[in-house]
Order: sequence, then structure tokens, then C-alpha cells
Amino acid sequence: MSKETTFHTQIVTGTCPECTHNTILVGFSNAFYRCTNCGSDLEQKVNGHIKYMPIKDKNTRMKLRVDDWDG
Repeated sequence: MSKETTFHTQIVTGTCPECTHNTILVGFSNAFYRCTNCGSDLEQKVNGHIKYMPIKDKNTRMKLRVDDWDG
């Protein structure tokens, strides 16, 4: 019996605060994105308008984690 793992991403455009370019951002969860131009990890903030903010701890990088590959 095989078990499927679904990985959902979201592609949006926005201005990266790190490289200051209007670029494509790839979403890995509801609020976390990565800039395709400079590779910065960003957190989406919504408060009347959408802003992308750098993740505060520069040593923290998003990583794909799969708890159970084999089922």
C-alpha cells in the first residue's frame, strides 16, 4: 500500500525587503515565503495590506520536513 504526501506551494509576486526587487515569491505554508531573486526567507504580514518581512533570526532557514516518507 502506498501513501501519498501532498506538498502545497503558492506563487505570488511582491517586493522583497532584502533585495528590494519586485519578484516572485514561493510560499511553503500559509505565511512563509522565499524570494526567488535573493533566496531570503520571508514572513507574510497582513494588516490592511500585505507586506513581506524578513524572518528575524538570520540563522533560521526554512527546511522541508517530512515526518514519514514510507507511511
